[in-house]
Amino acid sequence: MMEAESVKAVVRECILQEFPLMVEKEPAIRESLIRIAWFADRDKTEDRFERLFQELKDGREEQNKKWEEQNKKWEENTKRLDEQSRNWEKRWEEMNEKSDRKFEALMTEIRDLRSDYTSSIGALGARWGIAAESSFRDALKDILERHLSVP
Repeated sequence: MMEAESVKAVVRECILQEFPLMVEKEPAIRESLIRIAWFADRDKTEDRFERLFQELKDGREEQNKKWEEQNKKWEENTKRLDEQSRNWEKRWEEMNEKSDRKFEALMTEIRDLRSDYTSSIGALGARWGIAAESSFRDALKDILERHLSVP
């Protein structure tokens, strides 16, 4: 056993001393050493590149899928907001029409009441005479302006 170890040690020393000189002097040894030390096996290199390209392709496909999903969500939201906007616009129009109808009804009622008051006052004035009518109108006007805020 001892002898095997001493042989290994001698071989090791010999390699350490002679190998650098052999690499320096022998181009074939130098080229083999460079090829072994610096360049990976072609199949391994191609496999690494193929894996890398596949990862890039998968990543791009995943990103495209995410963008498509996001675009679909944006389109759905836009459609929903457009529909909601149309509904609000319709409700706004309906409210305006309803408000206009109520306003017109009130104005018609006010005109009718005004006409009724004028007719009533005229009829009372006809009963009491022209002088009394003027006094009555003035008194009624004063009452309406002071107590009911009617101009």
